[in-house]
Amino acid sequence: MPATRQSLLLLLTALVMNAAAAETAAESRFDRLLSMDLDQLQNLTVSSASGVPESLRHAPAAMIVITADDIRRRGYDSLVEVLQDVPGFDVTIAGGTNYATAWQRGYRSPFGQRTLLLVDGVVNNELWSQAPDLSRQYPLQMLDRIEILYGPASAVYGANAFAGVVNLITRPASAASAKAEGQWQLRGGSFNTRTAEGAYRQAFGDLKIAAGARLFRSDDPGLDDLKGRRGFVSADWLANTDAWGPVLALSHNGRNLGGYYDPAADSSWLVNLDWRDWKAGLFWWRATEGYGQEYATDHAQVNVPWSRERSHIYLEHRDPVRQDGALTTRLTLRQSREWGDWAEAEPDWHAGQSAFSYVSNSHWNSQSHAWSLEQKLDLPTDGDWRWLGGWKVERRTLAKAYSICGYWEPQAYCPADPDVSPVGPEGFGPWVVHSTANAIPDAPDVPAVMSPDNRVYVTNRNAHLQGAWSRNGWRASLGLLLDHHGVYGTHTTPRLSLGRDFSADTTVKLLYGRAWQEPPTIQVYGGWNGRNANPGLQPEKAANTELVLMHARRGWLHELSLFDARYSNAIREVAVNASGRHVQGAEYRGRFEREWLARTWSGYLYYTWTLARDDQHYDAATGVWTDGEAAIGDIARHKLQLGIDVPLADHWNLNLRGRYVGRRELYSGNPLRALGDTLDPYVTADLNLEYRQAAYRLALTINNLGDAAYETPGIASADAGTDTSQRATGYYNSLLPQTGRSVYLSLGMTY
Repeated sequence: MPATRQSLLLLLTALVMNAAAAETAAESRFDRLLSMDLDQLQNLTVSSASGVPESLRHAPAAMIVITADDIRRRGYDSLVEVLQDVPGFDVTIAGGTNYATAWQRGYRSPFGQRTLLLVDGVVNNELWSQAPDLSRQYPLQMLDRIEILYGPASAVYGANAFAGVVNLITRPASAASAKAEGQWQLRGGSFNTRTAEGAYRQAFGDLKIAAGARLFRSDDPGLDDLKGRRGFVSADWLANTDAWGPVLALSHNGRNLGGYYDPAADSSWLVNLDWRDWKAGLFWWRATEGYGQEYATDHAQVNVPWSRERSHIYLEHRDPVRQDGALTTRLTLRQSREWGDWAEAEPDWHAGQSAFSYVSNSHWNSQSHAWSLEQKLDLPTDGDWRWLGGWKVERRTLAKAYSICGYWEPQAYCPADPDVSPVGPEGFGPWVVHSTANAIPDAPDVPAVMSPDNRVYVTNRNAHLQGAWSRNGWRASLGLLLDHHGVYGTHTTPRLSLGRDFSADTTVKLLYGRAWQEPPTIQVYGGWNGRNANPGLQPEKAANTELVLMHARRGWLHELSLFDARYSNAIREVAVNASGRHVQGAEYRGRFEREWLARTWSGYLYYTWTLARDDQHYDAATGVWTDGEAAIGDIARHKLQLGIDVPLADHWNLNLRGRYVGRRELYSGNPLRALGDTLDPYVTADLNLEYRQAAYRLALTINNLGDAAYETPGIASADAGTDTSQRATGYYNSLLPQTGRSVYLSLGMTY
């Protein structure tokens, strides 16, 4: 494709220009471009695989680590950008209630719920839907590293560590000194984007404090900034008076509805405290954004606010025991909330009236919270063994369904007016009118607190034990978690690993693990009466077998994973346990550091091959799912990522990254699949040019350097189609056009 060739040409041209610049540069060297050499990288300490510190080389899992230096040099400003550059993820940006969705290791789910997202080991997935929220709210300046674990990890984390784990690990307060230190960064650029972020650390005797905050504001891309096939991401349908009628007189964010405007206002703050053997942590974030490309614009307006909020607080005590072991006790409180407005146009189903709609402007809210108490014992022994064990009790109070005011009656429940008449002007309650009406009535606001009859209470109890043995280059571990769920009974999830250091440079690991995924409460109870509910949903199960080979040679650290994952009771967006799935894959993870032209060049090369199959497929002719193996869809068979750091001079560094995503067959339920439509492969490239002088740094970041035009698959049911000559066949867009070139300038300081 022309866009692909253009991006490749720009990538090659930039590399040639950078080589010429390096050849004529002064002899003095820029600071090390890897935060550690390759031997140190191979033996980097990680904590996400077992819940305790251990070397990356010997961790009983396939993992990748993104350090704080990686984040700075590459110019990352969001977790989404990080996941686009690592192997094993298919990332699609919808810009809506789910800004981005990342499917790990070929497991397509409605909103990416099969990856467990942690902040300092505390789950940050939404309590009700179990979805991780991947937007621009996380304070990257506060991070020490990001640990990404591939494969099931229920033996450590219990339910929902299904396809893998992403753990955002902040700089610990224990590292603070008596002198205040930290960093701040200001960033601005395309789409009127403004970001302010800062971090601070200091010790006051035994009390050590680490704190940070982030503020993100943006208008986000407009229609002209979105490249690729748009389908129902359409200005004409947004402003269509037949479809929308009185809704077009409403306004948000100072603008009338009927236009494409998708502003974002995200913020977060974090505080970590360390005092002797005690630790405490507080984390809060909120994201308020529009609906972006997620929904067909003949069904939903874009410039309508939707908010998400998460918070946690924990208190932890570490009691040293013999031989450098420790007993750790942690009490954690978590809260999640989603709320906002929804402007809808449901097509009139009467004969000859499909151009018109039944319209509404409703207010929604859900809120859930949880507490947990856990203990972990880390007990090294005099011999070759290390024992890890513990227990956990968690009590969750979850919403059953959204509280909704201004929507279809009796399908929605408005606690502000519980006795509302279901009749109304069209027979659907007082707030649903025909698009030919002159006005749409105002609905009452939704209370922030859920009513007691709209809650469900769930208690989990689990206990785990892991033994790790090492001798003469051999390492073995066996972990077992017994999990008793108040609704879904008892589940046992083992994990086994066997590893061998064949030399100082070569390690081989054989891994086996199982996991189970709790059915999301939003699907069990439907979220609202118009969405499919299934109280009989059963947990999903996963079993993964994997071979990992690690080898360091001549400035390269090579790592290859070969895995075979089998899944049962897969839950679709229509809330049914429908089928089994089988995913096979290979992931190559390479890091390199080379002396060339009197400078140290460093970077990475990643390749992913994924074959994802489902036991069933959607028959478009009959409208039902039928038996017969087929591709799950939306998962690229081939993905390639390349990044390189080029030291141009004493104070200058250039980071250039490219990614190739291969051809994709669409999701089986996507109506475009029945037409034989596929997503073409594409290449994109990003650039970050950094100048550093003493404590200051200035950076120019260009994303999608070649202005490539491409689209990614729709999320959830992806059922809208692309025939804009008539109404969409569903709510969720089948294709999502992606952002073209964007440019940002950052100013930062470390003190």
